[in-house]
Formats: sequence, C-alpha cells, structure tokens
Amino acid sequence: MSNTLILQDKKEKIRLSPLQQTFNGRKKRVESLQKECLECTKALDKHLEFYQKELYSKEKELVELFKKEIKLIAPYLNDKKNFNKDKKSGLKRVILSFFEKIEDLEGFSQLDEELSQIYQKNKGSSLQEEQSAEFEEFKSHIQSLFADQGKKIDLSDIEMEGSQDEILDKLFQSLEDQQAFAGVEEKKQSSAKSKRDKEKEQSALEKEELQKKAIGTIYKQLAKAFHPDLEQDPARKIEKQVLMRKLTAAYEAGDLHTILSLEVEQLNISTSQKKAYSDEQLKTYNQVLQKQIEMLQAELHRIPFQQQYSPLLSYVEYSWERGELGLMQIQRDLYKLLKQHKQTIEKLQSSHSIQAINSLIWEQQQLEEAFL
Repeated sequence: MSNTLILQDKKEKIRLSPLQQTFNGRKKRVESLQKECLECTKALDKHLEFYQKELYSKEKELVELFKKEIKLIAPYLNDKKNFNKDKKSGLKRVILSFFEKIEDLEGFSQLDEELSQIYQKNKGSSLQEEQSAEFEEFKSHIQSLFADQGKKIDLSDIEMEGSQDEILDKLFQSLEDQQAFAGVEEKKQSSAKSKRDKEKEQSALEKEELQKKAIGTIYKQLAKAFHPDLEQDPARKIEKQVLMRKLTAAYEAGDLHTILSLEVEQLNISTSQKKAYSDEQLKTYNQVLQKQIEMLQAELHRIPFQQQYSPLLSYVEYSWERGELGLMQIQRDLYKLLKQHKQTIEKLQSSHSIQAINSLIWEQQQLEEAFL
C-alpha cells in the first residue's frame, strides 16, 4: 500500500478556533456544575432524612441531659465551703455554656421556670429582655439598610408580640405601608456620569439584549420543530410534548446550555454535522454560558444553606461531599456525648459531685484557653 493511499485514508484533524474551544469548555463546565447541583441536592435530602431518623431524637435526649446538669450544679453557686470566688466564676461559665448548647440545638422556647430563673441569675438579664434587645437591634439594622438606599423607615411601633411568623408579617406589612420597596430615587450625582461610564452601561445593555435575542432566536426555531400539534404520529407527539416542556423551562430560566443541547441532540445532528456557529454567535453564546456558569456556582454554594438543611449545618464537621461517612461520624460523636453526660449526671447525684463539678470547671477553662 502506497504512502499516498495511507495519507488519504487518514481523517483530517479538525482545528477549533479559540472561540470554539471556549464554547466547548464552557458547555462542559455548565454540564459539570448542573450535575454537581443535582448531586448536592440529592445528598442533602438523603442526609436530612438520616438526621430526622437517627440524629434528631439523640439531640433531644442530649438537650434534656444539659437541662438536668444545669439544675444539679446551679445550687453549688451558693456553696461557700467548697467553691471560692474564682471557682464560682468558672461554674457560672459552665452553666452558661450549657445554655448556649441548648440554644443551638433547641432554642429557649422550652425552658421551664426553674431554668429561666437560673439563666437570669447567671446572665444578669432575663430571656425576655435579651430577646427584646436582639429584636430592637434587628429592627435598627433593617432601618439602616433602607437608610443607605435613601429611605427613611420607622419600625418603632413593631412590638415583639405573638409568634415569630406573626411578628415578621407585621414587620413586612409596615415596610409595605411605608413603601420601603418602591424604587429609590437616584442620587443627583448619578446624572453626572462620565462619558466612559455611560458607554460601559450602553455596552452592557447591548450585550444583554444580544444574549436574550440569541436565546430567543433558537427558542423560536425549536418551538416550531417541537410543537406537538404539528405532529401526526401519536408516539412522536408525546415525545414532542416532553421536549416542548423542557424547551420552555430552559427558555424561562435563560438556560442556553439546555437549549443548545436540545438543538443538537433532539434534531439528530451528528457530531460531524453540528451547526457551524459564526464568530459573532459564539461570542454571544460564550457570554451567556459564562453568566450561567457564575449563576450555577452561586447556586451550588447556596444549596447547603437553604433553611431545610440548617440542622445539618449546625455540625461544623458536616460536609455533603463526605457523604454518609461524615454522618456516621456525627452519630458516633453524639452517642459518645450522651454517654459522657449520663456519666457526669451519675457523679453529680453521688458523693463525688464536688469532684465532678471541678472537672467541668477545668474542662471549660481548657476550652476557653484553646480559643484565646
């Protein structure tokens, strides 16, 4: 066989332009991030189910042990024989540390009268006073946020009465009544923007409009191809109904990657026959894909911090990437804590109570020194 024939049989290597390389790279990155978001949500849902079945009851049990320990050691604050001023100060910090743990796991809504009095005696203020101060600080913070936008908002008439939802409802109603969410007038200095700033703004608007147009153009083309009413074959009609739903959802979300995937895959265009996009189209698509990458990165970061997953994030050692191994370690730590506090309570109820309290004071001192 001649060299000429060999050369003719070899497939010509296709060289991609920098724009095409960027386009392919960003499409793969979008796919990767979409997969990560899905995996993250699936893992968190699974871990939340494990928490509800295996960890929640143990947390409640641990909280009850904390409460019992507080009630057992609080009377020793009046023991002048075994505890000097420094020891009593350490004991007070032990009690407050138990209250902090209770707050983290359960909040203070379920404290009985005895525990509330112990808290007030050691903290120097009642739970109600502290919650009221925190609420006033919260209102002040909101007023400051709106003040930065040129809005004067007065929330002084909102009292901390009723449930948390009722209080928030009253707060948001007051904000709406004061038109806090209405458009804030631009400052006078905004009218004196430099020519360069105006050009940047105009360029950004043009790019955004171009991106919307690019997505809209492909959407219209595919909408015609996928329209189920134009299909006679019953089986294919059902397929197109599914495709149309996917296309519409992608269009509403500004998901260029999915729209392009539908264009390439569902129209049965082979790899060698893929549509050759112009440089101008590629520039626009690359901008849209980059924006989508940034949005997906932000979404991936936000998912674990959604309200329903907050019980999991209360464990600093928790990470969804570690999978069930991390949860099993948390479970082992919980069992270990339960065992330790049960043993401490046994000692507090025995003739070794003074020794047990001194150990608690020493452990608290070591913990505080570790964070200095």
